[in-house]
Amino acid sequence: MSINFGNSTSLANVLSASWRLTSNFTGNQNPITANWERADNTGTGNNYTNVLTESSGVFSFTYTGWYTISWSHYSYGQGIDSYWCEMILQISPNNGSNWETLAHTQGFLLAQSTMYQITARTHSFKIPNSNYKIRLGVVNNNGSVITAGSTDKQHTGFTIHKVAEV
Repeated sequence: MSINFGNSTSLANVLSASWRLTSNFTGNQNPITANWERADNTGTGNNYTNVLTESSGVFSFTYTGWYTISWSHYSYGQGIDSYWCEMILQISPNNGSNWETLAHTQGFLLAQSTMYQITARTHSFKIPNSNYKIRLGVVNNNGSVITAGSTDKQHTGFTIHKVAEV
């Protein structure tokens, strides 16, 4: 697959995949270690190349390169305040021995009624070798916040694209 531009340049070998949580959870999970699946329905952005593999919530890269990731966190609660609801993207350069936060989404819930919020974020980074891993986590101010998952929609999850060689 290639993306060609008018100035005769292109992004060759663009790879992409979407991953999502398959079920809801309540409270914090940092990192999210279970219930991930690669999205398998039409229109999810997959080009059916294994961009990532996943084990216990840790994602390993199949290829080195520059990547762009967009992720979303769908959270809700009824009659509760949560002054912050975050989904955190972390990266490890050494097979998970140490983790560094790259970025996070942030939203909130107010107690007046059932609130639904979706926060999203996009970030780019370089994967120079196979020791690099990523993981995501959720932390909320209120432990009663529900993070939504689904087996046929991407409520909480991410789409990743390999956009360039290293």
